[in-house]
Amino acid sequence: MLVLSAAFKYRPAIGTANYLYWTDDEWSLSLIAPDEWSAERRAGFAGTCMLQRDMTWTIDPSELLVEDNPVSDAIARFYDGFAEMLDTDLTLEEILPFYTGRLRYYQRLYAGALSRSIRAAVILGDQTATSCRSWQALLPRRQNDLLYYGG
Repeated sequence: MLVLSAAFKYRPAIGTANYLYWTDDEWSLSLIAPDEWSAERRAGFAGTCMLQRDMTWTIDPSELLVEDNPVSDAIARFYDGFAEMLDTDLTLEEILPFYTGRLRYYQRLYAGALSRSIRAAVILGDQTATSCRSWQALLPRRQNDLLYYGG
């Protein structure tokens, strides 16, 4: 969901490195690696993202996330917003963004893929009746554990 909230104006390719940045108070995805940018832009590097064959994303977090800085603060705010979204008795299937008209085309496409992937996993795990609050209780307590850099 973090990658889907980022601005990008290109069609990501499966298996190609994409770089997630926090700059000017917004998330952006780029094909330009951190070492190809200025020091200012490099300071906003959050991680390397990869589009998977099922149209979901994986993130290899930046070592910058170990420190307190604007990037780790932005991750913490995103995490808090995600946790707050789960504060409901509805199930995941009821709140997943199968279609979000305000998103650009590719973000909308990948949001739908993420929803389908999560729905399939929930069905396979026989967890379709699990409330979002139950999922919320399973979230790590440390805000940066979602993208914690382990070295």
